[in-house]
Amino acid sequence: MTEHQRIISSLFATDGTRKYLTSSEIKRFLYHAAKHDAHINLLCQVLAYSGCRLTEALRLTTMSIDLEAQALTFQTLKQRRSNVFRHVPMPNYILRNLLKNAERGGRTRIWPVHRQTGRRWVQRVMHTADLSGVRATTRGLRHGFAVGNVEDDIPVTILQKWMGHARLATTAIYTNATGPEELGLAERRWVTLEC
Repeated sequence: MTEHQRIISSLFATDGTRKYLTSSEIKRFLYHAAKHDAHINLLCQVLAYSGCRLTEALRLTTMSIDLEAQALTFQTLKQRRSNVFRHVPMPNYILRNLLKNAERGGRTRIWPVHRQTGRRWVQRVMHTADLSGVRATTRGLRHGFAVGNVEDDIPVTILQKWMGHARLATTAIYTNATGPEELGLAERRWVTLEC
């Protein structure tokens, strides 16, 4: 598979359908997540605001929360080396709610549930937000996080760190988004050219 084919298969299905949520779809997802139980809403917020994998979120413990640095520490699961960690900035209110969620249950892990349960929670929210198809998944949230950060001009090296990618080329895939994201980037350039 060529690099171009790999890029296309990462962000688009074989029929050309997006495999990522747009920023407006993520906002809609978060709006509907807030209508669910607090622990489900919190998991959805962590996934949307950090771009982490579901399993990485479910492995979070109270020790993963760094209030002073205002970040979550994730163990990166897709790298060949073990014990690779990354720090991802998070809104302070999410970090405090994570601590409350864990302390309320008197446990170390924030969500002591199986991955399938976490996936069902997210799918329930996707359904109530009227999001469907290949993009309405935890992976679609992760891809949407990356595309949204590219749109917001976050340097690709910072995004690489947040995503936990070993290679910059993997992160660069997200610069190949098309559709509304590509149009938004072009419109910003047009504004600079207008007299």
